[in-house]
Amino acid sequence: MAGREEGSDLDSLNLKECKAYLRRNGLRISGTKSVCIQRIEEHQRLKDGNGEALYPKSSFVVNCTGDVCKGDVVLFTQKVYEKFDKVTRHGRILGKRTVAGRVVKESYGAAKQQHTFTVEVLWSRGIKKLCPLFPLLVKGRNLYRLRTFRQRWSNEAERSKVLAEKHRRGEVARRVRAMKKSKKSAANGGVKRQKQSHFTRPNQIRKNNESEKGKHLDRLQKRTSLDLQTITVSFNIEQPYHQNS
Repeated sequence: MAGREEGSDLDSLNLKECKAYLRRNGLRISGTKSVCIQRIEEHQRLKDGNGEALYPKSSFVVNCTGDVCKGDVVLFTQKVYEKFDKVTRHGRILGKRTVAGRVVKESYGAAKQQHTFTVEVLWSRGIKKLCPLFPLLVKGRNLYRLRTFRQRWSNEAERSKVLAEKHRRGEVARRVRAMKKSKKSAANGGVKRQKQSHFTRPNQIRKNNESEKGKHLDRLQKRTSLDLQTITVSFNIEQPYHQNS
């Protein structure tokens, strides 16, 4: 089977054999038989280091920082980190890597609506070079961080349509994110008020105690005043009887 894959007679491969080759080389396996065969052919063209000759750096002439869409062939530089450490919450930076690749997918995540791109690598330079056609996942902010350039499309009007569709989905994603944040802040406000009612601060307790003491003294004073008034009235009523006797 390996000989058939390496040779020119790829049409004789069935879909299962095509996907076995792609899986073995860490490539995307989605698509029909013809799509998979095209991917195998491109991988064989690029795997010997011909990527930079086929997609030279000088061909990336359009600055598309902040505005990449599916179908773009882009050139960007990214920071490369060592394995993420759960304790320190970050990884040590190892260096930078320049990547040329084709954007084959872009989407907004369901949880946080973060923009993520899948870039099929054509060639790379620098720290931890990537294999040809490796599907690299890149968050939008990391794709744009150190500037991004692209090749021109043969039909830029078609690209404008793809870009407009992406912008529409972006607006929807931003509205969803804003609604989620609004609901979350409202829920957190309710929880905070409940906590404040259950857990009173010490100074508030002192104020409450002092207030209760003041109210108690006021009640005692009023009661004493009423008792004195009652005694005085009683004395005044009984006084004439003492005089007549």
